[in-house]
Amino acid sequence: MASIAYKYYSKVLGQHVDAQIFLPSMTLTDARKTPDEIRLSNQRRFKTLVLLHGYSSSADAWMRFSQMELFGEDKNLAIICPAGGVGHYTDWKVGQQWLTYLQKEFLPAMRATFPLSDRREDTFVGGLSMGGYGACK
Repeated sequence: MASIAYKYYSKVLGQHVDAQIFLPSMTLTDARKTPDEIRLSNQRRFKTLVLLHGYSSSADAWMRFSQMELFGEDKNLAIICPAGGVGHYTDWKVGQQWLTYLQKEFLPAMRATFPLSDRREDTFVGGLSMGGYGACK
């Protein structure tokens, strides 16, 4: 599985933000069995799990404190973990627009950069603590 530490500029938030990306790889057995036109195709898209961190954590929390990489590899699932600051993944009247950032900017940016499916039924969201609240929104 590829593990990518990603940083980019968010127009919605007006700052650079971090994300941790996990992309599954083929096992040696699968790579040998899969024809090159499929194995090397740039049309291959992964189902995606967006994992939101808790209040006192950061984008790399899922990598450091869980075995999500193993889960993603086993299920052939890309896992993307955005930085959420301490904004409760909510748009504030005074302050940053975290929900708008996730929905309108983060996910489209990740899909444009990495081989992620853009189908609704291939995209899942989960979280812990504050991230669980954001996932429900």
